[in-house]
Amino acid sequence: PEAAAVFRRVGVLLYDMTLGACGEWPEWPESQTRAELRAAVADLFQMQGVLSEIWKDGELSAVPAEDAPLCHRALDWSRVAARLAREIDEALGPIPGEA
Repeated sequence: PEAAAVFRRVGVLLYDMTLGACGEWPEWPESQTRAELRAAVADLFQMQGVLSEIWKDGELSAVPAEDAPLCHRALDWSRVAARLAREIDEALGPIPGEA
């Protein structure tokens, strides 16, 4: 029990030191919801690239026969991911102050 209390205090100390070292956090130019949606857009474009590479592997490499249909579908899925990313990005518009 005493060791656990010491570890908790060390954890709190490290947490406080980390936040204190950062100083003041800058103001966000937009809401947390918009920032999280922008992160989702970036993730979707990354996923689009991954799915495109899976399709390309299926076209250029010898993949197991049972994986070939998945490789072919990956191209369609990559297009869906890109379309969704563009749709969200268009709905968000530019970041305030960066237009």
